[in-house]
Amino acid sequence: MRVLGLDPGTGRTGYGIIDVIDGIMTPVVYGVITTKPRTPMARRLQIIYQDVTQLITEYRPDSAARTSPRCNTWCGGCWA
Repeated sequence: MRVLGLDPGTGRTGYGIIDVIDGIMTPVVYGVITTKPRTPMARRLQIIYQDVTQLITEYRPDSAARTSPRCNTWCGGCWA
């Protein structure tokens, strides 16, 4: 199974894709989608949407997960 994980944010959205085979997780790709602070919000969201869509198209994940929206700071891995 291939899983896309997202840590959403309008300035920085972290992502990672892993393959899980027989319980063993192997990283495929990871990185950060960044937008500039003075960019209008609509444009920031468009950039994030386009980049995430490209990840889905290229890597074809079977499932997706995101961090909890309640986590504004590092909290030991809050996943929803």
